[in-house]
Amino acid sequence: MLAVCMIAASILFFLWNISRKDHSQIKQKKHAASLKSEDEISKPSTDKKILGKINQQQQKQYIKEEPKHFIEEEPKGNEPNKNDTQATLSSDDDLGILEKKTVAELWDDWQIALAMGDRSSNLIREALIKKLRINPDPGVLKNLESVLQSTEIPYDEKIPVVDLLQRAATPETLKILIESAQNPTLHQKDNKAILAGIANFGKYGWKDTFHEELSPILEKEWVNSSELENSYKEAIANALASVGSESGVKVLIDSLSSDKVDKETKRIIGSAFSRLKNPAAVKPLAEILYKEKYYGNSIWELSGDALASMDHPDATRTLVNWPQSSGSEALKWVERWFREIRDPSSIEVIEDSIIRDTYQNSDIYFTLKNIIDEKL
Repeated sequence: MLAVCMIAASILFFLWNISRKDHSQIKQKKHAASLKSEDEISKPSTDKKILGKINQQQQKQYIKEEPKHFIEEEPKGNEPNKNDTQATLSSDDDLGILEKKTVAELWDDWQIALAMGDRSSNLIREALIKKLRINPDPGVLKNLESVLQSTEIPYDEKIPVVDLLQRAATPETLKILIESAQNPTLHQKDNKAILAGIANFGKYGWKDTFHEELSPILEKEWVNSSELENSYKEAIANALASVGSESGVKVLIDSLSSDKVDKETKRIIGSAFSRLKNPAAVKPLAEILYKEKYYGNSIWELSGDALASMDHPDATRTLVNWPQSSGSEALKWVERWFREIRDPSSIEVIEDSIIRDTYQNSDIYFTLKNIIDEKL
């Protein structure tokens, strides 16, 4: 009996020992799996290759691997991007935080945001634009130019860069667009986008002013553009008119008056005149309007049309003064120009001239009075 009990005890001990070893092995496997999981979590992802401060060769390599690097896409829906580390950047406070960064840091941030489809890219762009106006960092400007000058970077990836350069509206960013536009190796589509950036340059004024410091660059390009494509002339003429400095407008008027300038170039200038909004343009336009030798010709008409479309009190005063000593032959132009004016301050200028009744021709007086009555 005793022998049987001892055999049973030995069997039980043997089974318990096997069970303990199996449990230990299972525990070790779980621990190993846990370590592997933690290692995978802590391991940095290499799927995204984000540019930092890059040279041109690195940039080309990146573009091949990351085709959406410079594409700016609007996020879908109202949900923030879960992979977006800066998705909360949306207020003036956030913009203030970004503006504390350097130009180079913002350039890096913008590239990352564009590559990730991050909705904060617009806000970062605005901060970068403001910083470039204060500190035109040569390294960043070189990177921007290298993007536009590259023949390997696709068109869609250049659009955000063109947009940034035209919005910054500084002499440095204007020069980048001008130099890129004259690169004969660029694709036609790229060149067209760059020319559009130049043409729209003066539209993005900042500090509520017209930046006439851009005009000398544009004036030089206009004078040297006679042998260039009409598309380039058109871009420069539009930019000159949008900036609207006195000297820039005079350069365009001189071309209109020259017998050496072809008809297509004059048509381009005439079209650009519709962009004149800077009050500084009033003086050279008034000189044309008041000179009898120009009366009735195309330059004279363009000057009057431009003054009317400016819709500014200074321009309206010039128009009001012109017909005061004119006869009925001026009625056509009074009708044409004064009906176009919508600005409240300009309408007050016209009203004041009617009250003072300084017009020698009664038809002109009553025509102006009827126009004002219709506007009120």
